Amino acid sequence: MRLCHSIEPNDNKIGKLSFCEAIAVFDGQPSDFDWDETIIFFDEKDRFGYRTPPTMADPSSGVICLPNNYNYKNDLKLNEGMLRVTSLANYDAWKAAPINDYDKNKSKHFNILITKALSVLTRGRKVLDLPSFQKKILDTDFFTPLTIERFTGHQNGAIYGSPNKIYSGLLPIENLYLCGTDQGFLGIVGAMLSGVSIVNSHILSKF
Repeated sequence: MRLCHSIEPNDNKIGKLSFCEAIAVFDGQPSDFDWDETIIFFDEKDRFGYRTPPTMADPSSGVICLPNNYNYKNDLKLNEGMLRVTSLANYDAWKAAPINDYDKNKSKHFNILITKALSVLTRGRKVLDLPSFQKKILDTDFFTPLTIERFTGHQNGAIYGSPNKIYSGLLPIENLYLCGTDQGFLGIVGAMLSGVSIVNSHILSKF
């Protein structure tokens, strides 16, 4: 809407749900630690809070992914192990923090999220703490809501678009249609389905 200068944007409709994600590439395979899952959704609270947390990142719930454990064909494997953990994050907290503290905050929350992932993964199995795991780490990556905003242009670092979906895909400008997570469902699959539904409704129907 901001690109269309004739239309006044509605800031109340901007999405607020954002994430932090820590990725650790390590020497070995998840099976070295008896990790055989591919993806784990975890929550340590009695009631899951699907909302912006009060802190920069909320390690009490999240998603852990071990892409090495996909069922690849012909027994293929990734050369290095990979551990990825994603948690809900607070865009305003990251934005308000001094820019000089950005790298320090990223490092701090990387350790927090990886520590949480290790605690979830090692329950009832080999005990593995952060210092021991760090000796295996070859490379790391960490993104914040500010990363999302910078590289995608998503305001508030929002992943799932506006909570107020425009299901019709119709905009006040002729032949301009909305598709993606602002139109319909969430995530990659939602964005793809949105494109299909908009084309079917407004483009193919004209032929």
